[in-house]
Amino acid sequence: MRKRFREANRAAAKLMGSGHYVFSPISHTHPIAEAGELPRDWEFWAGYDTAIISRCTKMIVLTIDGWEESIGVQSEIKLAKKFCIPIEYT
Repeated sequence: MRKRFREANRAAAKLMGSGHYVFSPISHTHPIAEAGELPRDWEFWAGYDTAIISRCTKMIVLTIDGWEESIGVQSEIKLAKKFCIPIEYT
């Protein structure tokens, strides 16, 4: 999880450095979960992610180790499809 967290942060920083507005679920919620001793499971974060993702114009999925097995990533992809948000896999 730590490795994916660092990789997601690097990718988000690169996009933000290029002028994109980015919401990275793991980057934005993992530190909050740690600080507040909050759950890390999808059920807890589903409402938050839905509220944010529903307003996005594009989703970029990092195809790093574990992405296909991640309940969170797969659920976020389903949300993007539900809201007709284009998805790019990189």
